[in-house]
Amino acid sequence: MGRKNDYPFSMRASYWFDNRMAEGFWPKVKLLLIVTVIFVVIIGAIAALAGGIEKAGDTFVRTLMYALGKGGALELSKDGASPVYFVMMLLTILYCIFFTSILIGLISNALKGKVDELGKGQSRVIENGHTLILGFNEATFVLVTELVEANLNQKDPQTVVILGNVDSAKMVDELRARIGKASKHPNTRIICRTGFIYRFSDLTRCSIETSRSIIVNGKSDFETVKAIMACSHILSKSENDQLPYIVAVVRGDENMKEATIAAQNVGLAENLEFLSINDTLARIMVHTSRQPGLSNVFTELFNYSGNEIYIMPDDPSFPKLYGRSLEEVNRMLKTAFVVGKRTAEGAVVIGNPLATTFEKGDSLIVVQEDDDKLVVSEEPAPTIGFTPGSVIGKEQISALVLGVRPILESILLEYAEYLHAGSTIHVADKAFETMPYVGPNTLASLEAEGINVKYHCIDIDSRNALGALLDSCQPDCVVVLANHDTDPEIDDELTVRRLIYLREFRMLAAQPFSITSEICSELNKELVEATGPDDFIISSHISALLMAQISQQREIADVFSTLLASEGYEVYMKRSSWYIEPGSTVDLMTASRAVAQRGEVLIGTRLKKNGAYETAEINPPKYKLDMQTTYTHTFCEDDYFVVLAEDGYYND
Repeated sequence: MGRKNDYPFSMRASYWFDNRMAEGFWPKVKLLLIVTVIFVVIIGAIAALAGGIEKAGDTFVRTLMYALGKGGALELSKDGASPVYFVMMLLTILYCIFFTSILIGLISNALKGKVDELGKGQSRVIENGHTLILGFNEATFVLVTELVEANLNQKDPQTVVILGNVDSAKMVDELRARIGKASKHPNTRIICRTGFIYRFSDLTRCSIETSRSIIVNGKSDFETVKAIMACSHILSKSENDQLPYIVAVVRGDENMKEATIAAQNVGLAENLEFLSINDTLARIMVHTSRQPGLSNVFTELFNYSGNEIYIMPDDPSFPKLYGRSLEEVNRMLKTAFVVGKRTAEGAVVIGNPLATTFEKGDSLIVVQEDDDKLVVSEEPAPTIGFTPGSVIGKEQISALVLGVRPILESILLEYAEYLHAGSTIHVADKAFETMPYVGPNTLASLEAEGINVKYHCIDIDSRNALGALLDSCQPDCVVVLANHDTDPEIDDELTVRRLIYLREFRMLAAQPFSITSEICSELNKELVEATGPDDFIISSHISALLMAQISQQREIADVFSTLLASEGYEVYMKRSSWYIEPGSTVDLMTASRAVAQRGEVLIGTRLKKNGAYETAEINPPKYKLDMQTTYTHTFCEDDYFVVLAEDGYYND
């Protein structure tokens, strides 16, 4: 990795001895040797004075040999030594037993201490270019799973080090249960260490200075800020030529400012990569509430399983692509879809593919299965004739948010960007007479957009009260927020109870509504997902996916920030009939051109078959196995395109 302080073999070999000395092994051995020398001198002097042999020097040598076990009573009897000499040598032989026992005991205790230290996760990590995860919690399993998946196509084995305030043996057992044994991920070595994620000595033990990237996976924003401060302090004193960057997700904007200021104080602000998870979750939940199935699209884009976003800084095919619009480039790529480009100056450009040109020095941003070389045709594929679809404007809707949480203001602001004037947002909770977390400026901006906000102080866990609210609101979509202030299981218990009631009322409703719920546990998500077609968002899961991606490719943070910002291009699912006439049979190159003519970017499809929607497919195959024949699709009224667009709807 080109780091200055690589660990040579000599350092690795000598580390054990240095460590033992610090713990008292060498001082004890030195003391034992000093006592042995004094004993040999005294006993040798007495034996020499007793006249056991002619030369006194030989007497000292003989005494030393006996002290070290090289002699015995039989040899003494053959020397014809005096009684005093015989007694002195006999004492020396007894001392030999004492010396050997003590030395073996010291070595045994040192080895036992080393084994115990390894078992407790207290030893130093001697690694270089590894990914360091700070914190052990539910999100850790997502992080490790994603890193294992990302390393599958790497030539050299990669190392992941986890530091958490949990016994390392327990961490290993839980990881093995959730992820599998080492044989299941041969390209990823996982090392667990016990300690505090903001303690200098514990961070140093994990070789923080020689790591590639650091993922701060704290249980709270405050713990995350402390970890960033500790990491920044250590790295600011490092002499390494290349320092790792720190990836973190925080909920509150104020906490993000604190962490940034802490890094700026030591001159390491440029080594931080932040994402505000509240804004991200609000955007995902609002979009998903009106577009069922969109949560799976975000998961697909953010994880390493299947297709994901890559920034390609170079590829042998680039000379063929220079000077072409991104729409043409898209029709030349056979196994990927173009998202945008990254300029030589580092700016991420995601915009109208007809008006954006790929130039020399640019990096190409694509959605594909892996970061392998691009498969490119010589010329853009021709398109099939098509008729543009009808243009549809924004619609008025009624939205219901259950739960008053700190994320509420972000959700309301996102709805303001998304809804048409005349829409109504209902907010309900039993804990407050008024609506906290929402400032007067936010309500004023919503009112200026012509969006009504109504607060209902009711017991949202009461079946009768919730039923009466649904009858009065007649919502088109419902968003259920988790608390995040109590035990995750208690939060999920309340969410599942509300979900059961909502599903019951939806079956009885004349106009069914969509449900988007915030769930804390992955296991609970699997359970409720199996019993209904609704959308579920796990904040820790989403944040872990984002951090894992950024830890492996730092530049991707700018792409995510662009796609998750309220301005600019975002991820939407729109009916295919908005681009081409229903019943049209076209290939995906033609579909991408139809989308591009609306100034948008096609990245996937969601098709309806046998009366039910399939899971949205990102980067669907354009060509058959021969890479010459294109797939064609007959798109119906209910099929959807997954696109990147500035707005969820068209305006006349």
